[in-house]
Order: sequence, then structure tokens, then C-alpha cells
Amino acid sequence: MTEKPFIKAWPTKAFFIENLIKDISLIDAINELIDNSIDGLRKQDKKDDFSGFCVNINFTKDEFIIEDNCGGISLKIAEEYAFRFGYPKPAERNEPRFFGYFGVGMKRSIFKIGMKFVVDSTTKSSHFKVEVDINQWKQKDNKLEDWQFDFSERIENQSNEIIGTKIEITNLHKGISNEFKTPTFSDDLIKHIQSTHSNSIRKGMEIKINNIKVLEIKTEIKFSKDIQPAFLEKTIKRDTYPVKVKLIAGVGLSNPKEAGWYIFCNGRLILEADQTDKTVWDRMSGDISIPKIHHQFAKFRGYAIFDSDEPGNLPWNTTKNDLDYEAPVYMSIREEMVVLTRPVIDYLNKLDQEIDEEESDRILTAAYEQAETKTVEEIEEKVKSAPDSLKDRFSYNEKPSVKQITKKTSITYRKPTNMVAKVRKKTGATSNREVGEITFDYYYRYEIEE
Repeated sequence: MTEKPFIKAWPTKAFFIENLIKDISLIDAINELIDNSIDGLRKQDKKDDFSGFCVNINFTKDEFIIEDNCGGISLKIAEEYAFRFGYPKPAERNEPRFFGYFGVGMKRSIFKIGMKFVVDSTTKSSHFKVEVDINQWKQKDNKLEDWQFDFSERIENQSNEIIGTKIEITNLHKGISNEFKTPTFSDDLIKHIQSTHSNSIRKGMEIKINNIKVLEIKTEIKFSKDIQPAFLEKTIKRDTYPVKVKLIAGVGLSNPKEAGWYIFCNGRLILEADQTDKTVWDRMSGDISIPKIHHQFAKFRGYAIFDSDEPGNLPWNTTKNDLDYEAPVYMSIREEMVVLTRPVIDYLNKLDQEIDEEESDRILTAAYEQAETKTVEEIEEKVKSAPDSLKDRFSYNEKPSVKQITKKTSITYRKPTNMVAKVRKKTGATSNREVGEITFDYYYRYEIEE
């Protein structure tokens, strides 16, 4: 029987790869691979404690290697999902995902970096290796079967003690090789990972870049009996998988560059210290208005934490490096963020008004300075252990009973104008006085405090 003729409608591999990688940066591509490692832990239901798990990244101008001990990729996942260009719909796959959005992350990252790759993965009961020369793979493009990859090793029903995944990429693109040679690239990558994956690092995961450990950035917010941040939890129903949302709004250490809203999706920081109308600034909700960001709001901290087993329900873009502020789940929660922000702004305005008062009258300022700084996780624990101690609204005592107010001394010094201007620009300070306060606080925090 003669085969029924058909019209080829699939893309050429060269066209597909070119369009797949053009809108993702090298740093975002590496972050996608780290996401895969964290995804492996979350699939094992390790959502709160990542101690003992690590991701090691090493690169030179000739190769890129990422290796983890986060559970490995099962044969079923390798065969049905991991190497496919796109995921089935949620109702068709019967397995939660936490970072994978369209199902192109690992492949896109590999294609972005180089033209040869090896994926070697071991679980408790299986092992496989896939070795691909992309140039050779691109040459076969006549039928759908030409889009598949083949196992070079495949072992199942085997008991393994050392588990994890290693991805090695060689024959690097010239531009990528040059970026890896750039003296500042490693520092830029570390800073980006430090910010993006701060939540996973706080939970105990160790990430190393060319043997340099990525350190934790603490999310700190003031807490005491006189100052209590707002804490609100909601669950938004979306298709098969709901979205759980936590909102925290309060005050932290004064720093203009760190003030604003922070948005996390499945533990990944996608928007850092936002000071625009993407979140709440210069916006209205009913009769509640939020002004543009101002230097007197340098203490403001807001955290919006979105979690779902279906990444497509979360308010991030496809490269997971920015907020999709038109996403339905975000649109439904942004008004709540405005409402939670307003009482904090009122409080900060009152703190600002105390500047011209006598030191002995600055009781709100004293209560702020005497309050402890807590991490977001510590605030959540306080909610669990003492649910009545926190409300869904920022609150403060207008007449706190504070310890003796610390006597303050003025510091006056002069420095070259061009040097002060550079520091002012770097810190985001709006006055020379603020430059002095920020630099003093920085020295005291890192050189004096333990």
C-alpha cells in the first residue's frame, strides 16, 4: 500500500535553534541549568531543606561543565520529557514541574553555549548518557524521527549510591568562549546567581562557580512588639494546579538601592527591589494611593512569594528573569500589594517627620532602631508559632516603650567632590548627608558587628 502523501510542516533545525536561543542571555541560560538541579530536589519533596546538596559550575574558554547531586533524571523523564522540545499540557503529564515552563530550558541553554554536549545522569535505580554533536544532528532533517536523540548508555533496575547529573558542553560558540574569558564575567555570574537563587542558598544549597562559593543574600525585615510586618497568605485556583501566594510588607535597614518589592516564583527571585509601577509605586487601588519611590522610603521592604506545581501559572516571563505583570495571577494580587504598602508608607512618613525633633522625642525612630531584623523565613515561623502576633496589615505602636534613646553625634568631614559624586551614584543616595550615613552604616555592619 502506497504511503499517503503529506506536507512537511516542522521547522528546520537550524531555524529552530537560531530562534530558540536569540532572546536568552548567557547568564540566564546558566540559570536555567541551575533551575533543573533545584527542580530535582523539589520533585523529591525537599522544599525547605537543601542542606548537603550542591551545584558545581566550572568553565574555561573551551568547555562548560555543570554537575549536581540533586537526584538525577529518571529514564522515564529522559525518554518522555527532558529532551523534548516542549512539555505536554498539565492534565496529560501527571507530574508536577516547578521551573520548566515550555519544556525548552535545558536544550536552549545547551544550544546557547556550544555545539557538542554530554548529559550523564544517575538516579537511585537507573543511569543514562546522551552524547550529541549538534552539527551532525542538524544535518538530518527530513522526517520527525530525525529530531530524536539516542542514548549512548542506558541502564535500569540498578542500585546506585552516587546520584546526580553532569552536563558537559564543548565546541563552544566563539562569542560564548570570549565571554568566559572576560575577567568580569565570573563575578557578574556570581552576583546574578547570588540574587536569583538566594532562596535556595538560604535553604542550604551550595553553589560554586569555578570553585568560588556563592554566598547568601539575606532578606531582612524589622520585627518587634512595637513593629510588626504585614503577612498575608492566599491560594488562587488555576486549572489543575493552584498558586499559593505569601505577601510580606514592612521595614528593613535603610538602603535606597534595596528598598522596594521583591517577587519570587517557586523560590526564584525574578524582580529585585522594584521601585516602579510594575508593582505598587505611583499607583492607586480604589481610594488608596502610593507615591513614587522617594529617599524617605529607603527602609521599605516588600516580598511577594508565588509557588505552584505548574510554572505556567506563575507571573514570570519565559526566561524567568522578569515579571509578567499582565499575568492573571499577578493582576489578582497586585491590589493586595498596594493595600499592604500604604500603612508602611504612612509609618515611614512619620519617621521622616521626626528628623527635626529633639533626640529625646524620636521615640518611633528609637523603636525602629531597637527592633530586631528577621529573615522572611523567620517571619513565617513566627506566624506559624504565634498566629495572633501578626496581622494582614503592617502595624506599629505609636507610643512605644523604648529603651534609653541612643545619643547621637554628628560627623563632619570633607572629601573631593568627584569622589563623593561617584559614591553617591553607586549607592543611590539623594544627598551628601545620606552618602555619609550609608558609608558609615556599611563600615559598622561589616567591620564592627559580629
